[in-house]
Amino acid sequence: MREHSLPVLLGYDPLLLERLPATHQRQLSRVAEAWLLSCLLLASPLAYAVWLVEHSPWMAALAGVGSFLLVLNMLRLVAAGAGAAPHFTRAQVQAYRPALGATILIGMLALLFAQPAQLPLWTQTLAQPVAAHRQQMVAEHERSIAALGLDDTGDYRAKLLRCEFLVLRLTTLWQHPGRAARLTAVYLLLVLLPALGARMFALDSLRAYELLRWQTSRRAIAREAHATTRTVQSLLAAYPDYRPQAAHWADPPFDTRVVSPLLLPARRAPTAAAKKRWPGAWFRRGGAA
Repeated sequence: MREHSLPVLLGYDPLLLERLPATHQRQLSRVAEAWLLSCLLLASPLAYAVWLVEHSPWMAALAGVGSFLLVLNMLRLVAAGAGAAPHFTRAQVQAYRPALGATILIGMLALLFAQPAQLPLWTQTLAQPVAAHRQQMVAEHERSIAALGLDDTGDYRAKLLRCEFLVLRLTTLWQHPGRAARLTAVYLLLVLLPALGARMFALDSLRAYELLRWQTSRRAIAREAHATTRTVQSLLAAYPDYRPQAAHWADPPFDTRVVSPLLLPARRAPTAAAKKRWPGAWFRRGGAA
């Protein structure tokens, strides 16, 4: 398996990964491995909960695979579509840190899935309250049948004997809130370890990748924008009264640095509040202060 095959699975560009040093490729591969384990940690409790409800291995497997792919696809969208934007400055790219949106969302999922994740740890402990609850429901059913004078077909009793009472198991866990809260915190930490590790140990590799993507994106955008401008100007040059307009931006097509005032009159003196809010060079170009 190539060093960057796992990062590609998480949405990283293989062409950019090949241009990174081997050290950065290995770091990103470790981050990708950790995120895949987190996806598995999130998928397993859901699969177990579905098995408790349906007693169907196929439905449990489908739920687990579906949740795994859902979280994986979200991570792919974040890796492919987020990061340093092309209009950022080089300093902003070099100070890049991963966004927290996906981490917060995965953390919320982890808080939810941490509850069924605890159930296998307390199977023996939960067996007694579940059996008592089942016996109580069977007794209530028998009393109702006898009071109404109906024949018991046994279908409801069979369903009760088969039911695992998932909600009862989850509520019983929180009869010991300290223990349940500690296990929830441990599960949350395990799921979010890749995000913490990426920010603490692989930040240089992430920044190197984002810098390379930023440079590639800017070159492609500038090339296409300049080609479009040349085409537009060549078409408009056929009209005798066409005069090219002076550029208002110092860095087209990203348009982040103004070279002339767009909204204020050229001879209008800027106010003290305007100077404080927009300390750009165009005030000095626009008139006397």
